[in-house]
Amino acid sequence: MSKETFEIRDKVVEKGAEKIKRYEGALLKRDKEEFNRLHEEYVAFLDQVAAVTGIRDRELDRCFLNRHLENLEKEK
Repeated sequence: MSKETFEIRDKVVEKGAEKIKRYEGALLKRDKEEFNRLHEEYVAFLDQVAAVTGIRDRELDRCFLNRHLENLEKEK
């Protein structure tokens, strides 16, 4: 993987993790409307990345979630 490709991949994974963080925050605040909106946004992002890369959305979701969990550990 070229350096440029790796950098793009890292930005996409970070963006996915950020989207998880946002809808998780709405869930914790019990803001149903905001959660639904942000979750739909996340699913659309997953679908878009899956269509472009050919990677299954389940695998992308796991990758984004892992990065989100790594970020949470760094915040401690």
